[in-house]
Amino acid sequence: MWRLLPLLVVFFAVFLGSGCARRTISPDDTVDASDASDDSSVDAGPETGVRHDAGRDAGMDAEAGSDAGKDANADREVIDETDTGTDESDSDGDGVPDDEDAFPNDPDEWADIDDDSIGDNADADDDNDGVLDDDDADPSDPLVCSDDDDDECDDCSGGRYDVDADGDDFDSDGLCDAGDEDDDDDGSADQDDSDDADAEACSDDDDDGCDDCSSGRYDVDADGDDFDSDGLCDVGDEDDDNDGSLDEDDADDADARVCSDVDGDTCDDCSGGRYDLDADGSDFDEDGLCNAGDEDDDNDELEDEEDPDDDNDGSPDEDDVDDDNSTVCGDTDGDTCDDCSGGRYDLDADGSDFDEDGLCDAGDEDDDNDGLEDEDDEDDDNDDSLDEDDADDNNSTVCSDTDGDGCDDCSSGSYNPADDGDDLDSDGICNAGDPDNDFDGIDDTEDNCVLVFNPIQIDQDEDGEGDACDDTPCPEDGCPSNCKAIFEADDSSLSGHYAIDPDAVGGRDPIVAYCWMIPDNGGWTMVLNYTHLGGTNPDLSVLDDSLPRLSLSSYFFILGFPLDESGTDCWGHASNALVSQLAPEEILFRAFTLASHGRVIEFSTADEDCVDYVTTGVGSCRAVNESFTPLGAHTAYLPDAAESGLSDQDDYAMTELPFYLASEYHWAIRAEGDRWEVDDTSADGPETSTLHQVFVR
Repeated sequence: MWRLLPLLVVFFAVFLGSGCARRTISPDDTVDASDASDDSSVDAGPETGVRHDAGRDAGMDAEAGSDAGKDANADREVIDETDTGTDESDSDGDGVPDDEDAFPNDPDEWADIDDDSIGDNADADDDNDGVLDDDDADPSDPLVCSDDDDDECDDCSGGRYDVDADGDDFDSDGLCDAGDEDDDDDGSADQDDSDDADAEACSDDDDDGCDDCSSGRYDVDADGDDFDSDGLCDVGDEDDDNDGSLDEDDADDADARVCSDVDGDTCDDCSGGRYDLDADGSDFDEDGLCNAGDEDDDNDELEDEEDPDDDNDGSPDEDDVDDDNSTVCGDTDGDTCDDCSGGRYDLDADGSDFDEDGLCDAGDEDDDNDGLEDEDDEDDDNDDSLDEDDADDNNSTVCSDTDGDGCDDCSSGSYNPADDGDDLDSDGICNAGDPDNDFDGIDDTEDNCVLVFNPIQIDQDEDGEGDACDDTPCPEDGCPSNCKAIFEADDSSLSGHYAIDPDAVGGRDPIVAYCWMIPDNGGWTMVLNYTHLGGTNPDLSVLDDSLPRLSLSSYFFILGFPLDESGTDCWGHASNALVSQLAPEEILFRAFTLASHGRVIEFSTADEDCVDYVTTGVGSCRAVNESFTPLGAHTAYLPDAAESGLSDQDDYAMTELPFYLASEYHWAIRAEGDRWEVDDTSADGPETSTLHQVFVR
């Protein structure tokens, strides 16, 4: 299935743009079937639309229905029995006016909270949540009934009585998070866990610089890569390869035989496996000079130019394939082992020696020195690849390529097809064998930005390098000043990343902008993008010299897979000064949440005060509720319900509560330090995943 995903990417490329998602989507991840069957529909890309059925407002009217329901008996007017006239506003005479009576011709019924055509007096389950009214804590609210399993979550929180689905359960262990002492099941109790929504993050009790849950379980002894197996994770280890050369001075801290050449003798100071200037290269005569800088390699008082056997390995230089290395000379007996592998020409002791026991592997009955003779040992080089499947059973970094991705499954030193080489786009295919390294649906052989997600391949200067990765993207006559100018020049332009030059002849270099070309006639320049992963609270980023990119994260967010984009070039918002250079006349606010209410904010406004506030940081957007246009996906109460908005927030004008209804509905992006809210106060928060975007035109 995942091999087909790039085709899906091409399909959504028109709606999305450049990518920089941090977290990997596993092939085992699934979307909840209830989401897929919902009558609401949400477009996966930036042009996302949401449709709600006619029942959407039922919950809003529930309280009113309840007031007009069972309690109506207490409020009915008493009709004088001697009055022979007819009350035309109450046909059935039950004391409830017809225009408020769900059953105007039935004197025994007047309310129907769940719209099931059964009056509440006769209906044993008024709110149709599966719990009889007598047992229901709130028979007029389908989201409230009981807590029979004592897990601190209401059994009807999903709209139906179900103790197995009565609240968020991050680790799917049958306990809702509210009552689960270890939400992410990483072995660290929530009270001690720095991130109880991430099994790979909890603490650093041993102060070794690595998270104790980095393996997915709390384990201070296995909390990070430890290249030299010295008990210190590499992050906190000053010498990862344990070669005696500190990492900061080591040219390759993952190779104990490579570090430096401090003495400038052309030999690496760690060539012997440890930092040692006196033993930093082949030194046949052990005189303290490596052969490369020694005029008499074998110390026989004959300079090498006159010596017939420079390395004194018993093989004359004329026959020696390397006369400065006493362990290399040739293979005259054709046994695949060098005749000088033991340091002297010796056909009986020649060959690679995996276990360094002095015997070449070809003649060693126990190549890995594990106590098992090779004929009985199924894995001679201990790389977890059986010899029968191992292309080189005496080399732990070479075995096979079972997944056909172009990288050896043992490249890490142990058999692991899922980690057998660098993987830029985290698609499970190592870079060496990946035909599309940036996962944008364009083959690397044809991609004008091989390492940058760029599905629409915009190349304004036509130099073969796409705008998304070109340091000098503008043609001789310059780049357009904003996305509106691009759309006005060509209204068939696709949504994607374009180079723009907001100050034209000014001192600012051109920047890459995401242009949304679909809503309300297109031409929108994205100036804010925050895809926030629930359970995290990263700092915001004010951008002075760049604009935020857009990635596949927007699509994955709608599918229910929020990704952590913090710290990437998709995270942040433009400063007031940068927005001002875009000369906006309109603003488009857009936000989604994975909170249960599911409402979407999507509207544009040309309110002069709000536009001025976003460009200067002075003033406010308080009047935006009086001048806005809802767009296709809009289902939120804001901005119509907004009665307030903070003012004079400078570069945080777009994030710090620009419009809200106190204690009810808010637009908040890390507002007041930790509030991430989309049209709600109680349901949203730092534990909820949210997506906020702002565009100008």
